[in-house]
Amino acid sequence: MKKNTLERVYSEKAAAELAAGINNSPNQLNNKDKWIIKNVGPGNSVLDIGSGLGRLGSGLQRSFEHVYGIDVSEECLAACLQNGYEEAKICDLSDQDIPYDDGVFDAAICLETLEHLIDPVYTLAQINRVLVDGGRVGITCPNVGFLLCRIFMAFGHFTDLRDIDQPPLHLRFFTYKTMKLILQRTGFKIKSIGGFPATDDTNRLSFQYGLSVLSNVAPGMFSPSIVLVAEKIGPPAVTEWVAPPHVKLAGVKWIKRLWKVT
Repeated sequence: MKKNTLERVYSEKAAAELAAGINNSPNQLNNKDKWIIKNVGPGNSVLDIGSGLGRLGSGLQRSFEHVYGIDVSEECLAACLQNGYEEAKICDLSDQDIPYDDGVFDAAICLETLEHLIDPVYTLAQINRVLVDGGRVGITCPNVGFLLCRIFMAFGHFTDLRDIDQPPLHLRFFTYKTMKLILQRTGFKIKSIGGFPATDDTNRLSFQYGLSVLSNVAPGMFSPSIVLVAEKIGPPAVTEWVAPPHVKLAGVKWIKRLWKVT
């Protein structure tokens, strides 16, 4: 049976990394990883959504007693177990529920995953379901509101600085404003926002350090990634993406509606 595109791409990626001896070393956490783990923890249990080869295992174990993972690629499951995950399950979030009961996790992390999904609203509603009341989710994804993305778009190039030479693997695109709106509709409230430059090089003499300062002051403009932690405050108002209603607006009314909903 032919694998769907998402499963095929990530199975091939995981197999290539394993063949090359790259096991996403859990000892090489970047600053975004450390910030997310610090702000979602500590707790008893955490679910890593899109766990890959288990790169975050050691960091998560320092904040949580029980670490679980789900991924679309079967190649990743054994690697996760080797990196300290108590359990790892196969799950294609395109059309499957998260395979755990309601309210069983204190926290979840969903790093660089939502942009690959046809229906990220459904996934966030599922995350809400498996979290305890007051549970937290850490999220990272590309920020199309980043200054450089805006400059590219001004000259007719749409990009989130990830896919440039083929139809993008990323299917959904977010700014901080749209992410906040989606989180509100799926029962979450943003508790913390982190600003991070493109790399972890923050030497005080470097240009990157200046960008790091700006990304913390105004992450919506100066951070290439959306990095945040949100808290579950109630059940989701919506559980899946639905097509917007057709509206017969024009001129200023149309612009005002677009501004309000995006």
